[in-house]
Amino acid sequence: MSTATEMSSFLSGKFHHVDVDRIEKELLELWEQAGKAEADGEPSVTRACSMNFILCTSSEADVGADMLEDITLKHPCRAILAHAIQSNDEHLEAFVTARCRLVSGKKSQICCEQINVRWQGQGTRPLASVVLPLRIADLPTWLWWHKTRPAKEMIGPFLPFIDRLIVDTADMNGQLAHLFDLKDVFYRLDDDTVLYDLNWTRLLPWRQSVARAFHPGRGLLSIEDIDLIDKIDIEVSDGQAGVSIQALLMVAWLATRLSWKFVKGGRQSKDEVAIEFSLGRRRIHVVIRASKCQSASGSLNRMALEFVGNPDERLVVSQDCTAPGLLVRISGKDRNGKDAKQEGNGGGGTTGDGAADAVIETLENPLSGEIYEELLELVCEMAASVR
Repeated sequence: MSTATEMSSFLSGKFHHVDVDRIEKELLELWEQAGKAEADGEPSVTRACSMNFILCTSSEADVGADMLEDITLKHPCRAILAHAIQSNDEHLEAFVTARCRLVSGKKSQICCEQINVRWQGQGTRPLASVVLPLRIADLPTWLWWHKTRPAKEMIGPFLPFIDRLIVDTADMNGQLAHLFDLKDVFYRLDDDTVLYDLNWTRLLPWRQSVARAFHPGRGLLSIEDIDLIDKIDIEVSDGQAGVSIQALLMVAWLATRLSWKFVKGGRQSKDEVAIEFSLGRRRIHVVIRASKCQSASGSLNRMALEFVGNPDERLVVSQDCTAPGLLVRISGKDRNGKDAKQEGNGGGGTTGDGAADAVIETLENPLSGEIYEELLELVCEMAASVR
C-alpha cells in the first residue's frame, strides 16, 4: 500500500493493524503524512485532543466503535477502546485509525485518533499495561467501564491512572450484587477521582420535576409539604420484577435530601417490593412495582407522592411509554378548600439505552458527584433488603 493510500485510509476511519510495541511510532508517522497532505492539494488536517478517553468492555463484539465515534465528533480526544476477553489462551493485538470531521465552511478537517487494543487472557493487568502508557501526558483521563462487572480485580489495574470513572448501573438490573462491587471500587478511588453514573444522569428530568413542584410560587404544593410525604408509589418498565436501580436511586435521592432513615425492605410479590423509612416517629412507605410499559428496561415510568393528612393531595410525574417528555400532575385543595388540579410538562424524560448521548452530556457538564457517595450507600442497603 502506498504512503498516500495508507494515509487516506487512516483519515477515512479504517483501522490499521499495528504492532503493540509500535503504536505511538505508527501514529506519529501517519500524522506526519497527514500533515503533508496539504502540499498535494488535499484538505488540510488539524489534530485535536482535549483528553484521554478509555472505553473498557468485555464484549467480544466491537460494540464500542460507534459510540466512540459519536463521542469523538463532539469531543476530540485520544480515544482508546480496550477489549478484555477472558480466555485460557493469551493474545494481544492493536489497531489505529483517525476520527475526522470537516470544519464548517472550510475544506480543513479536525481529527483525533482512536486506538483499539484487544486482549484475550486472564484478568486485565496485561491490557492495562498496554493502555495506560498510551495516555497523553497532562491531559485528564476518563475511563468508561462499559457493561462489565466492576470487580476490583478487573478494574483495579486502571484505577491509579484515571481522573474520572463512568459506569452505568442500568446494566446491573437483575445483578444487584454488582452494586456492591461498585461500592468497593468507589472507596478505592483517589480523593480527586470522580465517579459518574449514567443511570443517575438520566434521572435529572425526574429530579427537576419533583423539585419544581415544591418551588415557592409554583404549583399547589408548598415547601412545607415536602416534609409531609407519606407514601411513594413507583412504576418501572417490565422485566425487572419490581427491582430497578434507577428507582432505588430516585428513592435514595429523596431520602438523603430529606433526612429519612432506612428501616427495612422486602419483596411483596414477584413484581413488587416495599421499602420503609422513618422520620422521627413517622413512617414513609415506598412501593416499587413492574409495569407493562415497554420503555427502556428498568426505567421509571411513573412516580406518585402522597402526603400526610390530605389523601386527595398528590404529585404524579409520569412518562408516556412511546414518547419523550414528562407529565407532571398536582392535585389537592386550593386556598378556598375547593378541588384543584394542575398539569404541566416536566421536560425531557428518561432516555433509553442512549449511553453515548449520556456520556456526551456528562463530558459537557462534568458536575461533581459529591452526593453520589451517600446515595450509593443507601442504594446498596436497599438492594440488599429486596434481593
